[in-house]
Amino acid sequence: MFHNPIWKILPITLLSLAAQEITLEQEPVGFESGLGLDPLVKEEQRVAQPHVPGLNNKVKAFQHPDTVYDLYLPAAYTAQPESRFPLLLVHNPSGRPKISPYLDWAEQQGVIVVGLYKVSNGMKQHEKPRHWGALLKDLERKELRFQKGLLLTVGMSGGSADGERFTRSYPQYACGTIIMGVTLVPKGPKRSHIAAGLIIGGKDPFQGPTGRQKMWAAIEKDQIWVRPIYDLGRKHKTAPLSETLMLLDWMLELGRLRSPQLSEAQRNLQLERVLARMERIPKMEAGWERMQKIDHFLSMPPLTHSEAAENLKKLWAEDLALEASRNLYPEERALIRLDALASCSFLRLLAKEEAKEFRQEVLSTVDANFLKDWERFISLERQEWEAHLVKESLRKLDVDYQAFIQDTEYESLKKRAEQARERIRPFYKAKREP
Repeated sequence: MFHNPIWKILPITLLSLAAQEITLEQEPVGFESGLGLDPLVKEEQRVAQPHVPGLNNKVKAFQHPDTVYDLYLPAAYTAQPESRFPLLLVHNPSGRPKISPYLDWAEQQGVIVVGLYKVSNGMKQHEKPRHWGALLKDLERKELRFQKGLLLTVGMSGGSADGERFTRSYPQYACGTIIMGVTLVPKGPKRSHIAAGLIIGGKDPFQGPTGRQKMWAAIEKDQIWVRPIYDLGRKHKTAPLSETLMLLDWMLELGRLRSPQLSEAQRNLQLERVLARMERIPKMEAGWERMQKIDHFLSMPPLTHSEAAENLKKLWAEDLALEASRNLYPEERALIRLDALASCSFLRLLAKEEAKEFRQEVLSTVDANFLKDWERFISLERQEWEAHLVKESLRKLDVDYQAFIQDTEYESLKKRAEQARERIRPFYKAKREP
């Protein structure tokens, strides 16, 4: 389990300020002070060093030994000596990176993993680019075959914020950043090629309504490519690994399709390969796995409206109907359809009318009265998002959930509302004295 040390830094009293939204965002002071990337030694003196696949702990940067990192090289690094590989940069708010959760994924995907030490919540912002620069210099000096332009960042809370800040200093290296426990996004023209995987918790004090609104305003203004995952009950904690890896897959695929550091020929070749994979999807067994594969491809703007996409949208709807039909109860079949639409990533990329028609088709067999009560329940959930951690708002919302339970005739919706009441009670009720 992830133990976020930020709570040791923040005053305990902040945790009780339910009406106050906490933020990690700061102005990018001193980011121009990062080290340049000129070679440390003359070209004729550069010596390629052998790299052994596997984990190399606490490597010290050449000529900058105060910069320390863990390095993992997948087996493909040796098997493909002419290739360059994507790189995942891991930060931790404690300054002690934990790269082990990502190593199986890195091995499967052929990704180099680097965990950077010392860069942490406690470090002054203007000092961080020096370590990022020293790291990049060291990797280049050692002729590590990572692909410039295919660097991803990941971390939780301050670690996520540092990943986003890295992209401010070195945007030409990055193609994606995981946003988790903060509300920063890679905005600005120099970072228009960088995607963001958003993991948003409804009970995270660092991801309140104000921060989310500012974040989405930046996303819309700069047309940043994002893929969001929402969890209304999540506190300030690390997301399940499955969510993070899904977003890393998505960002890496996008990077290969549009990174300006790749040649046009490389990007076109990748597009051909992706389209070929999309054409094979209809041959997969129908069901949830195929739906997830379709959502992966169609949630990429370059592919959402391709010719291959139209058939895949129909397949997605057919697979959903198949999965729903396996349940005997009409209410549960309806919920399966509604939940799938709510978590579908490509739906938000469709034009308004197209998305509306798609929803109507998927829900054509759902009882109209059930849909009406479902909309009432969703309205309450929206209010819960806005209430965030404000005790009085949550207390009133609990009453509204209870009234909904009394009004609706559908047991499945009663159950959802009861779960919502259980979710919000701890955030407005005082703990009993021992």
